[in-house]
Amino acid sequence: MAGKVGDKDLLEARLKNGDIIEVVAKDQDYVEIIMTKMKAKERMVLGIPLQPDQMDLADWESLPGIGPGLAKDIMDDRQKNGDFGSIESLRRVSGIGEKKLKELRMYFYQP
Repeated sequence: MAGKVGDKDLLEARLKNGDIIEVVAKDQDYVEIIMTKMKAKERMVLGIPLQPDQMDLADWESLPGIGPGLAKDIMDDRQKNGDFGSIESLRRVSGIGEKKLKELRMYFYQP
């Protein structure tokens, strides 16, 4: 997302852990604000909990024990059945049981 400083959507956006804000002066009359999200690897290194509903395929693949096939299954399930809401809801994905959840919990936000 990018725009002028006066762009209402950017100015009113609620920041979350892992958001990156970049302000770039294009000239003396124009400033561009860019909002992006840290990738899962960066968040894990910094100890910022992951949110399962904000992760993309590459984020899932970067987790220990999650290969490309399981990452795709997770993304397909979220597309088909909607957001997970919490890490516990990953149980609905074939291939994720209690053992796998136990290995992953440390990386995710726990309410």
